[in-house]
This record gives sequence, C-alpha cells and structure tokens, in this order.
Amino acid sequence: MLRQKDIITFIKDHGPVTRAELCARFKMTPRAFRSWIHDQNLSKKPIVSTGKGFYVAKSRADAEAGARRLANQAKHMLQRASAILKTDVKNVVRTLF
Repeated sequence: MLRQKDIITFIKDHGPVTRAELCARFKMTPRAFRSWIHDQNLSKKPIVSTGKGFYVAKSRADAEAGARRLANQAKHMLQRASAILKTDVKNVVRTLF
C-alpha cells in the first residue's frame, strides 16, 4: 500500500525526482503514479514537474510554472483530439465541456 506521507517526504527531500525513480522506489506502475499525482494535486498538494522530475512547489512562482506546464500539455492534447476528429479545437472544447 502506498504511504502518501513517505512519498511526499521523499519528493521534498530529494526533488526533482524522476517518475521512473519514484516508481521503482515505491513499487508503483507509471499509471498508478500518474493517478497518485493527480489525486495529490486535486487535494491541493503542490507537487509539480519539470523536465527533470517532480518536486514540491515551495513558492507561488514554482506552482505557476507547474500549472503552465500542465496547461501546455492539455493544449497539445486538445490539438491532437481536434486532428483525430478532423475539426477545430473550439469544437472539441465545446463538445467536452
């Protein structure tokens, strides 16, 4: 069973830490780790990623940088969805939201 506090402490102490390192250390699949990060963020825990790994945001600027990274990923996913559906991004957003 995942020990949330242990994982967060490890990230605080050693971040940025790669997903591969965290998965190996805590015996998680990449999918389980993504789900765990998702749950932590929804619980307002500011665990963010850079190109070098995950860390706990210590400042508003760190949190904003992490949020921008997620927003950019979402933008690219919407662009992919619009290409698959052969429509523009606005139609995809309108359909989804």
